[in-house]
Amino acid sequence: MDPAVNDPQTSPLPSTPFRDPQADLTLRSSDDIDFLVHRNILSTASPFFEGMFTLPQAEPTETERPIVRMAESGEVLNRILQFWYPGGEPVVENLHQLGEILDIAIIKYDLQPAIYLGQQFLRDYVERDPVGSFSIAVSHGWDEMALTAARETLKRPLRAFSDEASRELSHITGAAYYSLLRYHFQCGEVAGRIGTDSEWNSGSHLWRLISHDKKCICIRDTDSSGEPQIWFRDLLRGMGEKFSTIPRRTHF
Repeated sequence: MDPAVNDPQTSPLPSTPFRDPQADLTLRSSDDIDFLVHRNILSTASPFFEGMFTLPQAEPTETERPIVRMAESGEVLNRILQFWYPGGEPVVENLHQLGEILDIAIIKYDLQPAIYLGQQFLRDYVERDPVGSFSIAVSHGWDEMALTAARETLKRPLRAFSDEASRELSHITGAAYYSLLRYHFQCGEVAGRIGTDSEWNSGSHLWRLISHDKKCICIRDTDSSGEPQIWFRDLLRGMGEKFSTIPRRTHF
């Protein structure tokens, strides 16, 4: 992306706030769509643009503004600017689009306002795509958000591989994905102990024996104790197996 001063070109303008006649800079997309913006807004929001504007600039005339040619298409550039620019109307259609916006806005152009907005939008996708949300959060160093998404994966059989892998896995390294799988596995190991933990059959957890076949009653005091019925042990074992694959299972 190189700043340059060129003759104005006739190109379709995007919607407000990028039609402002008081703007002092034109961002021109790769397909020649002009966005009229204020230099001080860009430099305040982004160290990237602030540094660019410290470079020698050609003096604008009364009839033309400095033009900065951008690598992004008009559609993508509009999406990026609408996301954070004052007066913009951010629209995010899906998680993949959000990831694209954040990569360009934050990683490429260091637009600080996009960080807070990005986190707000990402929260809406944590339940729908926890792996994708985890990937985006990790790629931006959002540890708290990554942990929230990782916990949400515990409601799914993450280690039962399928063809429905999140597209956003491309945002992270294999090591980061391995750490997520290991976290899921370790939580599954702990949750799965419900079916094998010896505490169910020892000490204060011993099951009281009832010496009659009447309906269940409250046992106040007895010296008799024994193991739970086979059907109950089988139930616990089955629950343990299910918890080991989906540690935060809400139903069976």
